[in-house]
Amino acid sequence: MRNRVIVHLLPEERAALLEMSSADVRPPEAQIRYLLVSEAARRGLLSQKNNTGACEFADRSASVITATN
Repeated sequence: MRNRVIVHLLPEERAALLEMSSADVRPPEAQIRYLLVSEAARRGLLSQKNNTGACEFADRSASVITATN
């Protein structure tokens, strides 16, 4: 089950999100999830095995898209 979260961003934060998501070839929603899951795993709050595949999925899609460019 997924839950919806609303995040209010300042204009410069939104611009940074768009730049990061573009550089990583992800939609902004996937970029936010990737950042959250990566940081939670780094802090030991999520194990790499139980992170619902967010990092793996995001990394795999970026490499597939990059490989075709």
